[in-house]
Amino acid sequence: MTLDAIRLIPAAFRYTAADVIRFRRRFASAVLITVAVAQAAAVPRFQDGAEEFSAFGPLFLLALWFISAPLCRSWVDEDVRFGYGALWLQKPLRPADLYLSRLVALVAWASIATLSVAVTSLPAVVIGSVPLSEFGATIVSFGWIPILLVILSFTGSAAGARSGGLFAYAMLFGGFAFDGFRSALPLGALEGALRRLFPPGQLSVDIGRSLQDGRVGDALTQMAPLAAYATICAAVGLVLAQRIPARLGGGR
Repeated sequence: MTLDAIRLIPAAFRYTAADVIRFRRRFASAVLITVAVAQAAAVPRFQDGAEEFSAFGPLFLLALWFISAPLCRSWVDEDVRFGYGALWLQKPLRPADLYLSRLVALVAWASIATLSVAVTSLPAVVIGSVPLSEFGATIVSFGWIPILLVILSFTGSAAGARSGGLFAYAMLFGGFAFDGFRSALPLGALEGALRRLFPPGQLSVDIGRSLQDGRVGDALTQMAPLAAYATICAAVGLVLAQRIPARLGGGR
């Protein structure tokens, strides 16, 4: 990361706050209030045979999907279609520094989104409906979702997707549903390629189980593919974003 990119991060963070957070704060507040009420009402465990299930994990996951939506815009493609990129690059900025700072700011806001949902979920722990171990395991298992969603929306829009958010959610859904698709459809030679294309979302369940069983080392090992996938996607998005000057000039 260059010094110019580091200097741009606070401005990119404030820009995202002014362009997204300020206009979607009611939506975010509604999501957080709804999830707090739903968890207080539905989190208590219920018995089904010999096993106990909790609604905490699914509600936490659902809240993350919703609260990430405003951040999953077609950031790079909008710079081309609406001419925003030309305004940005009139300043003495390199595309690499501009979009690296933008992506870092988005990841920071996505982390805040995860933290907000986690803090809102604390009453479920306080009233004793959810054990602290399950609370921590759930946050670690699913807390990466907003970060990966903003990275995928950035990368998709850099590749030319008109709806970076739709691209991101479709990719993440494909990652979670991949094992089901593989069981239902004979993918054949495509299986290996699709497994690399979609994020390894199914690892979330394995990470949660490892943490609840106290196998922290195994959980860290299982998190490595997720971190590698997010890093590769971010790198691809930043490389594709270098084409913005050419795309603004009518090239592809």
